[in-house]
Amino acid sequence: MYLKSLELHGFKSFPNKTVLNFEPGATVVIGPNGSGKSNISDAMRWVLGEISSKNIRGTRMEDVIFGGADSRKPMSFAEVSVTFDNSDESHRIDVPYDEITVTRRYYRSGESEYFINRKAVRLKDIHELFMNTGIGREGYSVIGQGKIAEILSRKGEDRRNVFEEAAGIAKYRYKKHEAEKKLSAAEDNLVRLTDIADELGKRVGPLERESQKARKYLDIYEGKKRADVSLWIYDGAILTEKISEAEKALQLSEHELEVAEDSLRSLETQSDKLFEESQLGKLASEKLLTEINLLKEQIHKADSDYKVAENEIAHKNELLKKTAEVIDESAVATENVQAEFEKLDASLAEKRKLLLVADDEKKTLLERSALCGMRANEIEKEMDTKQAEVQKLHDASVDIKVRLSVLENTRSSDNTAGEAAAAEIDGYEIDAKRISSEIAAVNAELDNYRETAAKTDDLIGELTKTVESAEIAKDKAQNALSDEKLRYDGFLHRVEALKRMEELFEGYSSSVRYVMQAYNEGKISGGEVYGPISKLISVPEKYVTAIETAFGANIQNIAVENEDAAKSAINLLKDAR
Repeated sequence: MYLKSLELHGFKSFPNKTVLNFEPGATVVIGPNGSGKSNISDAMRWVLGEISSKNIRGTRMEDVIFGGADSRKPMSFAEVSVTFDNSDESHRIDVPYDEITVTRRYYRSGESEYFINRKAVRLKDIHELFMNTGIGREGYSVIGQGKIAEILSRKGEDRRNVFEEAAGIAKYRYKKHEAEKKLSAAEDNLVRLTDIADELGKRVGPLERESQKARKYLDIYEGKKRADVSLWIYDGAILTEKISEAEKALQLSEHELEVAEDSLRSLETQSDKLFEESQLGKLASEKLLTEINLLKEQIHKADSDYKVAENEIAHKNELLKKTAEVIDESAVATENVQAEFEKLDASLAEKRKLLLVADDEKKTLLERSALCGMRANEIEKEMDTKQAEVQKLHDASVDIKVRLSVLENTRSSDNTAGEAAAAEIDGYEIDAKRISSEIAAVNAELDNYRETAAKTDDLIGELTKTVESAEIAKDKAQNALSDEKLRYDGFLHRVEALKRMEELFEGYSSSVRYVMQAYNEGKISGGEVYGPISKLISVPEKYVTAIETAFGANIQNIAVENEDAAKSAINLLKDAR
């Protein structure tokens, strides 16, 4: 083994990468004091594993890194590599390399790195590599100033290390020391293992009891799982029944709702018809009121005409008085005429009484006319007739005027006019009676109309109450329907959860789930896999507990079509462990 090269980068006074090649023969480094000659030997000692900063002329390890100069910044690391030629068979290091390059790198953060042929190693590996070669950390190949005197001044034990290194037995002594350390550590470990075994031996009994408890817990837990599955199945059946009942109730509620809606629509139709009829009644009533107002106006007009006729009669009476005075003056010639006039006065008095009665009846007619409402067109026609008759009366009064004026001229004419006036007054009395009977008939019709209107209002009120009760029933039905839908959705979600649990074989052992999943994926051949026994049998509810107790854990056994399917499933479980 020969030194081939030394490479320095950032070590002490070598900031730039510097390579020193050593050719065969002696190599001498010369230079003035302070030129860095000793730094080369320090680099050699440092790269070979020196860990004491004093041996490389420093106070701390960071001193090996270039600290900077006026024209150069400090470096963050120091690296030294040394290369040896290992091709000589007689002086070969026991490694499979013809060339060995040892590298050491140190950072200002305090981290160190070691490499052999650019492969990261430990400092211990480098120390063992150069043992018995004389160039290691404790070797004698690098002799510095005062090193010989230091060796000679050492104790006998320290000098023996140097001699053993030179003699080549240091490596074996090191291996012996390492073996002794390992044996001591093994003895310590045996003592510790004995203590641990004793301690664990004390725990075996309690652990066995706990293990029994754990097995019992697992058995109870499996029973609980089976009970849970049975409970889920039982709850699923109950839920199915409840869902069917809820569906029936829902259908019944929907039917009742449809019936209620049909009733409501028919009631709304009747209400609309009644409303239209009431509107038509209101329009007819308004029309009748208009006609009654016209009738009142006509009555007022007839009243005024009557007053005019009464004034004319009073005027005629005055003329009669004057005529009577003329007749009194001609007593002899007018005795018979005077008697006639007295009769005429008596007749006129009776006619006045009849007129007063007619006036009272007219007032009664005015009071009752406010209640007329149905036969407005006929009453209008009749009032037209009455107006024509009043006009006739007016014409008759005019005729009476003319005739009274004629009476002033002739007695015979006066007698004729008085008889005609009496006949006309009789006609007025007949007409007044006929009008009174017609007004009574109109009042009766008005009473019938009021009674019909009252019945209509009562019917509308009853229909309104019926509609309100129907709306209340509809709201209750809708609320009940919403509640039923919520319950139905809850049942549906629970059924879906139970179906998913059943499809995923929740509550069954992992091996059962694995076999069923593998069969569904087509991994089991040879025959059909029917599934666990618990899914293949069905018993009445009162026998469920007895059947589960009788089966026990066997209720999860899987039934298959034939032996080939069973073997395929068993092999699949073995492969999956």
